[in-house]
Amino acid sequence: MSATDLGKKVLVKLYDDVSAYDTIPGQESTTFGGSTTTVDTTTKDDDGWATSRAVNRSGNVSVSGKYPGGGNTVFERLQSKWGDGSSPTDVQLEIVYNTDGDKYAGTFTISNFQLDGDSQDVIQYQVEFVPTGALTDTKA
Repeated sequence: MSATDLGKKVLVKLYDDVSAYDTIPGQESTTFGGSTTTVDTTTKDDDGWATSRAVNRSGNVSVSGKYPGGGNTVFERLQSKWGDGSSPTDVQLEIVYNTDGDKYAGTFTISNFQLDGDSQDVIQYQVEFVPTGALTDTKA
């Protein structure tokens, strides 16, 4: 990974339920965040220093951009996973985070799906995901 990698190389890809990952179209902004929950393990023996231990990790992914319009099979697959109520909202994603192609991958739940229609702009979308378990970090 180069210190000069451009943000446009950070992409979220949706598994096609067969054999490949397809880039979610129209992406303008992609955010991947991780957090760790810790517990305080400080005792009187720690000479006034606080100590802690990591107990679990979590994360979230947010992707937003320009709505690609009807007929885009990747976006329609994403909409149907979230919207029809009978199919699970869990999806397989890859988050490619540099020009080398390094990525996180795993199963995510769609936690938010939003379409915005401002009268002075094209339709925008925002989709948020939370992992259902551990993610894999794969180096290209």
